[in-house]
Amino acid sequence: MYQRIILFLCLITFSWSFAQTKDKADTTEKVVFTDIVKVDSTSRFELYRKASKWAESQKFQIVEEDPYGGKIIAKNKITVYTDKGVLAKPNGEFNYDVVIDIKDGKYRYTFSNFVYTYIKMDRNYRYAPVKGKKPMEDGKAAGWKKQWGKNKMQVTNSVEGYISSLREAMKYVAPVKVAEKQKETW
Repeated sequence: MYQRIILFLCLITFSWSFAQTKDKADTTEKVVFTDIVKVDSTSRFELYRKASKWAESQKFQIVEEDPYGGKIIAKNKITVYTDKGVLAKPNGEFNYDVVIDIKDGKYRYTFSNFVYTYIKMDRNYRYAPVKGKKPMEDGKAAGWKKQWGKNKMQVTNSVEGYISSLREAMKYVAPVKVAEKQKETW
């Protein structure tokens, strides 16, 4: 009789502790690269023109453009590789969203929703995506945790490169005064 009670209490305690750890593992935070950048003395229309030109030069797939609302929404993908140099093979692609919000004298960029798709060589020696997608926030990578860390580092480096080129493209350039022509004397 006592054994059954002890077994019952152990099962309840075990199931309660399992439920607690399961809840903690489910709470993941999204990976987002965002910042608000102030650009003094620049109108929102000029900033929008620069941002639109930058997005086109980076060959992003522009989903929505709103020049009056000051918003550009685009999609892009980054291919990650297993090795460097000659031995590099594509390992997968990270698809993500880019949002640029623009106001007078400032803009905000947001790189978010990173989703990984594994790529594998098929029987025709072409790389094709494999079923299943994985968000970048997912810390579990059974069997290839080391490569998952490398993939995330490659994405981080690429996004930081995009951010620095966006900041460079959006910089304020002071207008140059044109010197007045002096009267020509004969």
